[in-house]
Amino acid sequence: MRGEASYSITEGVNYVNAAIHQNEELAEINHRGEYSFEELTPIEQDRLRALWFSELNLADYVLLLGEEGIENVQFDVVDYTVMKFRTQPGRRQFWDSVKDSWGGSEELYHRIEQTQ
Repeated sequence: MRGEASYSITEGVNYVNAAIHQNEELAEINHRGEYSFEELTPIEQDRLRALWFSELNLADYVLLLGEEGIENVQFDVVDYTVMKFRTQPGRRQFWDSVKDSWGGSEELYHRIEQTQ
């Protein structure tokens, strides 16, 4: 199971990285969005929303694996994701706009909100 989990996480990280690095337009939107999500056009926000939810879902999956006793399967995706959503102004704007309807784990919610 550990090998499968590690592979799944690697695939998730590769998906997010490929989405940014193989698409110059999305990379540029991501870069601007990290500074201000609100200044993006509605279409740019939708594209970035899909990418950033993928990042949040991947971090949530790693937390779930940890709850199941599978740890250290790869670098700490959770801490890296939490740090980005806490410190980058645009990601924070995005998070503040979706956190009340967040359907993921309470654990990730509290880590981003620093309430744990």
